Amino acid sequence: MSLYRLLYLHLSACLLVATGCTVESSCDLMAMTSVQLHVQDQTGMAVQGVQVRYRLNENPAFIACLQDGQDWSCGFAASGTFHIEVSAPFFATQFHEVVVSDGECHVVSQQLEVILEQDDCALIEQERAIHLSLVDSSGKPISAHNGAWASWGDPLADMTPIPCEVDGFGNFYCGDFEPGSYEIAAGAIGHHRLLEVIEVAAHYCGDAQVERVERVLQDSATACTENLAASVNLRLLDQQGNPSSSATTPQYRSLYRSDSSLQDCDVVSAGEWICGWELAGAIEVILSADDLDQWSTTVFVPSDDCHVISQNLTVSL
Repeated sequence: MSLYRLLYLHLSACLLVATGCTVESSCDLMAMTSVQLHVQDQTGMAVQGVQVRYRLNENPAFIACLQDGQDWSCGFAASGTFHIEVSAPFFATQFHEVVVSDGECHVVSQQLEVILEQDDCALIEQERAIHLSLVDSSGKPISAHNGAWASWGDPLADMTPIPCEVDGFGNFYCGDFEPGSYEIAAGAIGHHRLLEVIEVAAHYCGDAQVERVERVLQDSATACTENLAASVNLRLLDQQGNPSSSATTPQYRSLYRSDSSLQDCDVVSAGEWICGWELAGAIEVILSADDLDQWSTTVFVPSDDCHVISQNLTVSL
């Protein structure tokens, strides 16, 4: 190379330094997606109700990713460790950790293929822990539709018995949805009362492994009186604690019998009524008053061998 050429290059470099000129960057201002996900089920089909969110590095706050069909974009021009959560109803939630680094101009986008697997446990409908059916000593069914009742509670706790729910055949759903010990009480007029603690194990999903049990109510030989027993003794008091006559006639209905139509309670005196006679099980009491919107509550009425065990209900306006 000639001396002239060397001097020219040297002078050119000196001019660039002297004038503060810089070489133009070839990077654009586009914000690149940090992580792109494609979400599908095991057959390659789209999954309904998918939610995708992420948190960056040690930040505990989650940010929702943006959806475009089956594709999701998480973060823009952000680098670091992405903690990504992908969830959908009836599918097992997945967690992914993706590291996004900085490139010369933009972050280096990462691609993630997510295949969601069905969660068998999520598909299982929750059921109460105990399904109870009652029969007499000859094996004939005794159902809630013809006078049987059942309740449940915690054998280690002093608690008000909770009425068992009734299915379309008059059998009972008792207990919570969790495994554990349940105290079951059941009965019907003309039969000895049943009281038993039933242990319910957990199935592999953690919920109660439903116990389907049949129990015999032994016939009672007790000599019973012919007097009818009231199911619910209702008292309505005003703000001063005096019997109130401002309510319209209260009504009641059985939540156990196949006929669940409303019936008027029988008046006893001012502010006092009897709702049902020899009616066992769960009874809904409904009343309206001048200073009270329509109000209702459920009262559980058990029985002994001969009669229902009357329950007292006091309502203060």
